[in-house]
Amino acid sequence: GRMLPMRPPWKRLLRVAGLFAGPFLVRLVCLLELRDAPFFRLLLVDARTYHETAAAMAAGTFRLEGPFWQPPFYPLFLSWIYRIAGPSPDAARLVQILLGSASCFLVFRIGDRIFGRTAAWIAWAFVALCGPLIFFDLQLLGAGLVTFLLLLALDRTLAWLGGSRRRDLAGA
Repeated sequence: GRMLPMRPPWKRLLRVAGLFAGPFLVRLVCLLELRDAPFFRLLLVDARTYHETAAAMAAGTFRLEGPFWQPPFYPLFLSWIYRIAGPSPDAARLVQILLGSASCFLVFRIGDRIFGRTAAWIAWAFVALCGPLIFFDLQLLGAGLVTFLLLLALDRTLAWLGGSRRRDLAGA
């Protein structure tokens, strides 16, 4: 077979950085624009419960009284952030913006593997600018985390199917 020329590693790194940075900047601008809006600062219903539960978990004062009425993994995830940054919704939002940006990168990789490069760029652009995804990345709700984890599992499954490496299967 014909040997294909190797692409310089810096080109791949630059593409990965751009695939991540574009959605990150969009989400960061949205956060900065909304952060002083009164209804954005207010934590209501689920967001409030998640925040209070996570803050108690981070402080070591959480006591379970009866069954969880919401999935427990998201407040646990928030509590890890709060242990590092204090009980700060903005710190959690920043981590979620990072995960949302990583989700855009994963959509590109998945699209490239399944449908080709052009489809991957189109899918990436839609996900990078998708209003509901941006909205949920800025809320203290588990939707952005779930989206990231599902895309990561699909990416690792496709990697395993393409190469049969056990570590990819374990990652999925």
